[in-house]
Amino acid sequence: MLRNLAAVLQEQGLTYDLLRALAAVERYGHDGVGSTAEQLRLSTAALNPLLKKLQDYGLIWTKKDTKTRRVSVFATDRGMSVLKRASKEM
Repeated sequence: MLRNLAAVLQEQGLTYDLLRALAAVERYGHDGVGSTAEQLRLSTAALNPLLKKLQDYGLIWTKKDTKTRRVSVFATDRGMSVLKRASKEM
């Protein structure tokens, strides 16, 4: 099974860390980047490069609230598809 997961990740050009970040975005991203980082036990400074890569791959999108300056993160349809395929292999 893990070989299949490795194949899914390689096919998408992802690492396991990026997959974990994508899963956290799907689950906690609506609460903001800080909350997502907290759930992964990372600082926001450590999470931001992962989010940038995921955004470059077209797997997430962000929304900034100009009043509160909170940045929420959401998985795109493609990101959800990657998560679904990966979860089948876990």
